[in-house]
Amino acid sequence: MTFSFGAGAQAIEVQVAGTSPTTLQASVKARLDGAKAVIAPVLLFPEDSVTLSMLVNRYKGLKVEGRIAGVKDIRDVKERIEYSAIEWAKRVF
Repeated sequence: MTFSFGAGAQAIEVQVAGTSPTTLQASVKARLDGAKAVIAPVLLFPEDSVTLSMLVNRYKGLKVEGRIAGVKDIRDVKERIEYSAIEWAKRVF
C-alpha cells in the first residue's frame, strides 16, 4: 500500500505507531523521493488494524493506493492537523 503526500512533499519520518493485535508485524518506509511512504505487504484479518505516524514537510494532501483482498475501498478514518516542519517546530519549541 502506498501513501502519497503530493508533489514537493518530503516525508521526514514514517513509522508504525501501533497494531491490533499487538503481535502483528508491520513495517513502513519512506520512498527515496520522500513524497511517498510504502507499507510492506502484511496479512490482515477483518478485525486487524495498523496505525501509522508520519511527519511530512510541504504536505499537499493524502492519496492512498493499493489493493486489499475483500475490501471495496480504502477510506481515511481521521486526518490529523497539518503543519509544515517549520510550523510544527514553532508550535513545539
